[in-house]
Amino acid sequence: MHRSKKICLFLLLGSLAVNILLAVYERCTNTIFYFHGIDGGPVHLLLDIITVAAALILLWSGEKKAWLKIMGSLAIMTAAVYMSLLLGSGSCFAAYYTYISPDGQHRIVCREGMFGFHNSMLYLYKAENPFFIRGVFRDSYNDYVHPFRDGKTVVDWQDDRATVYLFGENSTADDIVTVYFDE
Repeated sequence: MHRSKKICLFLLLGSLAVNILLAVYERCTNTIFYFHGIDGGPVHLLLDIITVAAALILLWSGEKKAWLKIMGSLAIMTAAVYMSLLLGSGSCFAAYYTYISPDGQHRIVCREGMFGFHNSMLYLYKAENPFFIRGVFRDSYNDYVHPFRDGKTVVDWQDDRATVYLFGENSTADDIVTVYFDE
């Protein structure tokens, strides 16, 4: 086996293994990868691209018949789309907002994203470590409501907890979420 094929095989198996392990860890622990503003969606997508590119290079360098190359390429790309949908966190187009406690010890991350035509999803996470955040709240809103983007939120820090007030169209808080960090 040529050195370039070994490298492609290593990239194929390595990126596939990392992608699956990361997805399984995220699903089993109710966390998502989040490091300095980069979440799991683009990471999974990058690993998918590496996997597909390596698989296509291996296929096209080894197979002689053109119709097998084309059919194999279509199968690989179809599998990649499903793998991306299955493993990815679906957050490539979401907006993230990070709030840090006054003492710098804790942080919460809020994710707002659209689904459908007029609905938005809101997720609150607390930071577990520098690489993963754990989900603590999830809700959907109608009529294109984005409380974090629109500045309709207040975060109140007290010791090892943060209280997040989400305001709607009226002046009272529609949702009040308390995040405890000592758990």
